[in-house]
This record gives sequence, C-alpha cells and structure tokens, in this order.
Amino acid sequence: MGTLPVLKFQQSPGMSKLLKKEVDPEICRGVGTLLAGEAAARSVKMGQLVGKIVGTDQAPAGAKAGKLVAWDPDATDGSQIVYGVCLKDCEAVTGADLVGGVLYSRRLSVLNRAAIVWPADVTDAQKAAALDDIEERLGLIARA
Repeated sequence: MGTLPVLKFQQSPGMSKLLKKEVDPEICRGVGTLLAGEAAARSVKMGQLVGKIVGTDQAPAGAKAGKLVAWDPDATDGSQIVYGVCLKDCEAVTGADLVGGVLYSRRLSVLNRAAIVWPADVTDAQKAAALDDIEERLGLIARA
C-alpha cells in the first residue's frame, strides 16, 4: 500500500474566528447595502452588529430606508435594533452606498462571543440586552 501525503496549512484569521457554526449559508446569511458615508467613509468591521434604518413617522428615513449601518443602541431610526452580525469588513465611501457590500449573519448561527466588536461607548447592560435580543429574536447564539 502507498501512503497518502499530509498537507498542513495555517488559515489566516477570518470569518471562522467569528462564525462557529451555521445551519446553512443560504438560510443564515444575508447581503445588504451599507449606507454611504457622510463626512467620511462609513465602515463596518467583521464582528460588528448591524442595524437597519427604517425611520419613524416623526423622522422618516427617506432614501436611507432599508440600508445597513453599525448598530447604535442610542439611535432612533431603527439601527438601535440588531439586524445581524457583519461577517466581513466593508466600507462605503463618502456619498456612495455600498450596494450588496454587507455580508451578515441573520439567523440560526453560533457566534464566538469574544469576536463580537462592540461600539466604544456601549455599556455592559446594553451588551447583555443585545445578546439576549439576538438569541431570542434572531436565533444567533453567542458562545465562549
């Protein structure tokens, strides 16, 4: 009998650092449009929570409706509700939306809690509330 060669390689840290398991990429992932930057480019990093702008009767979203931005627990335009977790770095330049540029996990996935990127000013209570919300509402489970 012959021997089979053994191939070894080191994978660079990437999506597998954040995404531990998902039911099926077709079911679990989504693609969305990142809202254009205003004064500077707008970026979302892998592991950041994203929110979807929906607007309200008092403050209609207009052309921003349906576009994704980094989750902001203090916002009032819909982006205060976690819509998913970004699976790759993306950036929208000033004045131009990044159409189809946000790949995110939306449902039925297990995430590495340590790889979630939180806003600098978020409190522990807001983190806990966000994690509870995504587990109950989206089926995204954050594990150590």
